[in-house]
Amino acid sequence: MDKGKEIFHFTEFSYNEIPETVWKAWMDCASAWHAEPFRAPTWVRDQPWMTSSIPYARLLVGMDERDNYLGFWPYQMETKRIKGFLPIHLCCPWGGDNQADPGVGGRQYFWTLCTPDPPPGFAAAFVETFMERTHWNMLQTGDVRKNHPFSLAWEDELKRKRLRVLRKQHDAAIIGPWDSFKNYLASLSQNWRKHYRRVYRQVANGKVSVEQWAAFPDDALARVVKRIYLIYRDSWKVDSEEVVVNLSVPSTLANFSARIAAFAREDGLHVVFIKVDGDDAAFHVGVSHGDMSCALQTAYREKYASHGVGFIAQMEYFRYTIEQGMHERNLLGFIDYKKNFGAEVSQSKLYTVFSRDTIGSLAWYTQGLSDNIKKISQQLRKGYAFLNELPKRNFSTINHQSRRNI
Repeated sequence: MDKGKEIFHFTEFSYNEIPETVWKAWMDCASAWHAEPFRAPTWVRDQPWMTSSIPYARLLVGMDERDNYLGFWPYQMETKRIKGFLPIHLCCPWGGDNQADPGVGGRQYFWTLCTPDPPPGFAAAFVETFMERTHWNMLQTGDVRKNHPFSLAWEDELKRKRLRVLRKQHDAAIIGPWDSFKNYLASLSQNWRKHYRRVYRQVANGKVSVEQWAAFPDDALARVVKRIYLIYRDSWKVDSEEVVVNLSVPSTLANFSARIAAFAREDGLHVVFIKVDGDDAAFHVGVSHGDMSCALQTAYREKYASHGVGFIAQMEYFRYTIEQGMHERNLLGFIDYKKNFGAEVSQSKLYTVFSRDTIGSLAWYTQGLSDNIKKISQQLRKGYAFLNELPKRNFSTINHQSRRNI
């Protein structure tokens, strides 16, 4: 490690002091690493939801002896309360203070980002430097991809310091590179291709039409956002999605609008509208950074569900990104139905680390107790639901046997 410290050096910036050259180097690093859009600086720079984080936000930067930028980690230090009563010093990726109650279940997408081929020893030196510079009771590392150089570095450092750690696995749904949409379509199951042909007959006969946006001059984006909102308002998601992603909530819509506007300025926004008889029926919003794309939001009006407009919107997103030569499409959380689109699992981990002082120990036990209560509660709900179904199942069995006897 001594050799690593001689080769590498590190510096920190507060959010408002980050030079433009560092922002650009961070962006270039994200592109070279094939980082998803929500791990690139565009996701957080000048975003309204970051306002409350800015006073605590810092960027740790690692360089070699020639001052080449090698690694970046955006983190913040803030006093928070676990379960509403235990005050802790929390260290987490930018935006972590947006969580009402910090803990292992939080939404933390940023991870330590480095050049695609870091010099030997850099990841370990970076992690050790960060640990030496910061003092906290709870640390969240952000999502660390399974094949990322920092994954092993974090594991080694946490073991060396004998710190208590909770690990949460996050499975993302990923569709990798394809040379053509035709070949991608041919890779899907026979039933899915049959569904595609059936649904797209409506496009061929003019019943359903596709409208794509990749450039947004003048007030075009404001008009697009309004159409998105009107469709979302008539979708099932209004009553199902949580506040942080629910576009019917004014503050969420404002944050969403600002975020896609940032990508639009970099030519990294793509919006698909699906119409039925000229009426807006569905939308899909995708954002890209470099050659990486992320499916950010989609919804359809319930009255047009039978036309498969949600399916068409997603397939048009795949068509567009494949034709644009995108390396990867991130469909966010992995759900079984996404296998139908050819999605594979990409694993990452979120490390929640606790210091060995009194507050850190209390936080560890509080978090562990909370997780156990949550698991027990889930099991009880499943058991209660099963018991409620028993009378219906018994009645159905008796009724079926009676019919057979008749």
